[in-house]
Amino acid sequence: MHIHPPKPLHGWKEFLNEIFVIVIGVLIALGFEQVVEQWHWHHEIADARETLRTEVARDLLAMQIAIDNQQCRDANWGELQRRVKVNDPAGVLALVALWPKLQGQSITLDSTHWELANNSGLLAHMPTQEKQALANAFGIFGIEERFQRNRADLILEAISKASVFEGSTNSRESLLEKIALLRKVSGRADNYPNEITEIRKKTGIEPATPDEVKRESGLIIRPCVRFDQIAKAS
Repeated sequence: MHIHPPKPLHGWKEFLNEIFVIVIGVLIALGFEQVVEQWHWHHEIADARETLRTEVARDLLAMQIAIDNQQCRDANWGELQRRVKVNDPAGVLALVALWPKLQGQSITLDSTHWELANNSGLLAHMPTQEKQALANAFGIFGIEERFQRNRADLILEAISKASVFEGSTNSRESLLEKIALLRKVSGRADNYPNEITEIRKKTGIEPATPDEVKRESGLIIRPCVRFDQIAKAS
């Protein structure tokens, strides 16, 4: 095997030509690498965008369901509160037995995919305006999600106390205090219409439908039922 030694450069012109060829080669390689990276992030952002928009739509539906059920659920808590005030343990227990049917089936707020995208650094490659609109939406969802968890804890505590209510002064006062706090926390749903309007305007995303949720998760959403409607039917 015969190896040809490199040819010596003759003058600055040839030297500069060699440097030029090397620089051009490096720039082409860097440009190609940047194109490949941009193509990669383009697909990553497209997938993330679809997932996040689905999550926003589902959370908007969760807020809309809370609005639709607010008056019904508050009426049921008001009826439970009335029975406790008049010291009617049998009536309280009868209402508690119906509670799962009365409250219906809704969905909870969820920001899991937003948190994953945020922690992965993916959002840094998303257009600024779109990222800010989503950040505003999930900022609202995050606040309301904490109140939802607080409300869920209060419901468990109130129903637990109501299920063993025997009419003593201490149990009555404790349960009435818990119901009053629960109704106050649930009243945050009064803020939801304005928040939904704001999120829809900034993101261009509409709430999901119950049928879409059923297709995706198999969950069947059922509305709240007022106790007085059941009482009339029976």
